[in-house]
Amino acid sequence: MFVFLTDFQKCDDASFDQLFTVNVRKLQEVVLSSPKLAVFTNRLTFGIEETSADDVHWHFVMCNIQLLQLLCRTLSETTEKCNSLPGHTAGVNPETHSQLLSSDMLSLDQRKAVSSALQFVTGLGICPLLLPGVGIPLHGRSEVAWQHVTEDTVSHLSGCDRYHRLTVCIDVLLDCFEQQALASIILSAHLCDLLASLMQVCHAPTWKTYATEFEETRSCKCSPRNYVDELPKLINKVPSSVLLRELLLLQSGCPPSPNMKVCASMYQLSNDTALLQVVCR
Repeated sequence: MFVFLTDFQKCDDASFDQLFTVNVRKLQEVVLSSPKLAVFTNRLTFGIEETSADDVHWHFVMCNIQLLQLLCRTLSETTEKCNSLPGHTAGVNPETHSQLLSSDMLSLDQRKAVSSALQFVTGLGICPLLLPGVGIPLHGRSEVAWQHVTEDTVSHLSGCDRYHRLTVCIDVLLDCFEQQALASIILSAHLCDLLASLMQVCHAPTWKTYATEFEETRSCKCSPRNYVDELPKLINKVPSSVLLRELLLLQSGCPPSPNMKVCASMYQLSNDTALLQVVCR
């Protein structure tokens, strides 16, 4: 991952896409050649549905999403296995006498790797799809990324494709948030992106149309999640102080715009869910 970031900072527009292609190829080689990862090859297909063959940005995002999904499934399976062991006591694995999964179970290097994967998901997957005034603009996060990731990377997409991609990113962030070992990473670095994405999907008029079209034409690929319900559920799980911080960040990224109605919907949501009363307690 460090090699990728170093090359990323040095590359120009002409070599940017090629850099993604090379790194995806390297990743596939590692997965196929590693005995430890061989058992997971059926889960790591790196297949890209509903995208063109030359869409390397999304291809790379999907590689990171599949790895994160695999990590979440593995963490869930490990937790269930530990909880089902005979003589299980809270916090201790009776077979190894070691502590069960917790927020600090990942090493520092592992947390850095997960954080990097999530940054690619948000920076390359979510940011180009957010409407003007929604979320924190990419130029306010990374000057290097802003130079290479523009609206042109998604300008060719239909409304259904935009909705599909954004909801895939939302799903993996929610999956990570549900894992005790990963929740702190979402809270500290990606909650703003998750809130902005959910608000756009649930309350932007144009995106409501995208959602309807997607459900009618691609019902077999719809997420089992109801995002209108997921937003208040997420708000109720986040500490009030953290939520207030993220809402202030979102507000700072929403300049006045006559065509922007998502921010107004955010305040309507606040009234509907008594969010302001919760935050100000």
